[in-house]
Amino acid sequence: MTSRYRVQPISAVAAAAIIAWRHPPPYDTYDFDGGELAGLLAPAYRYHELLEADELVGYCCFGDDARVPGGAYTDDALDIGWGMRPDLMGQGRGREFVAAIWVRGAGRRATGTKPATSGRCAISGTRRVPTGPVRSSTVRR
Repeated sequence: MTSRYRVQPISAVAAAAIIAWRHPPPYDTYDFDGGELAGLLAPAYRYHELLEADELVGYCCFGDDARVPGGAYTDDALDIGWGMRPDLMGQGRGREFVAAIWVRGAGRRATGTKPATSGRCAISGTRRVPTGPVRSSTVRR
């Protein structure tokens, strides 16, 4: 299956746009407060932008920054966080959007297997494992 989404390392332009996004309640908890630009651009947090026909439609990250306070995490898991541009939410895009992120996450692993957990999510609430094309909670390295 070819995805309509392209996932690539985040640019400064995309990071600035994402910080300005405002989600409707109850998803406004996922809004950035404006001080996170350096974090979105820090290579250690592994933020990526999602594009559809060269238009910014979302973001994702892999690793510690995907963890939500109070979550139960293990060091052997690949943590994945994501957010969709607010005006695109509720249009049935979530399944393919998350699948593109999971494929990118799987591609970031080199050998072996590693369970995946999902943290920050601004599609329609927190989802542990997406349905559809990705049917496993294990990301293969």
